[in-house]
Amino acid sequence: MIVAVEEAWQARAMLRVGDAVAVVMSLPPGDKAARDEEASAQLRRATGRHDITILRRGSGRPCLAAPYPELSVSLARRRSLMLAGFSPTARVGVDLEIADTGTNIDPVRLAVDHLSTGEAARIAAAPPPEARDLFLRLWVAKEAVLKLTGRGVYDGMHKPDLALALDRLRQDGAEVELPSPDEQGALRLAVCRLAGPGSSACYGSLAVVSHSL
Repeated sequence: MIVAVEEAWQARAMLRVGDAVAVVMSLPPGDKAARDEEASAQLRRATGRHDITILRRGSGRPCLAAPYPELSVSLARRRSLMLAGFSPTARVGVDLEIADTGTNIDPVRLAVDHLSTGEAARIAAAPPPEARDLFLRLWVAKEAVLKLTGRGVYDGMHKPDLALALDRLRQDGAEVELPSPDEQGALRLAVCRLAGPGSSACYGSLAVVSHSL
């Protein structure tokens, strides 16, 4: 499910996957603590839960205060925007990218370098605007999954292979279900594209692993 965003990001766009929600917002002035408080406030508003508080581990990774599982929150920041993901029961990962319409990227080459063979083939066969859109949707989806596994981009983005799920990923807010990275439970994810600040487009993703934390 996706809720539309209003002008100047004063209303928040949301993705929902099961009981998880992701909220995009303008970054407030101030330091990391101010941003965490804003994210906590917007998640409380989006969910109707008044006990969501984002903290930081010693490593700097965000986590949740009780009564929620620590790893049931994820944050992504790009320029003046932040995406915050939360679930009361599951581990979550989010990613956010801002793509300027005037910025040139080569989605075919990038797909060959980073994505699975099937994904790269679908992107290579698509017209240029569609290829760019597909690549960005795949990129944010995989980044969100990597946050769930603790792996980094440099470990490879060929898994999970989403080639057969691309038609679903092209539908804003549509859920895709796959085996989880550790083959326990189910991995569910959704992606959306929104008009971003100025002439840019904003791509957001929310991934959830449904087994117990």
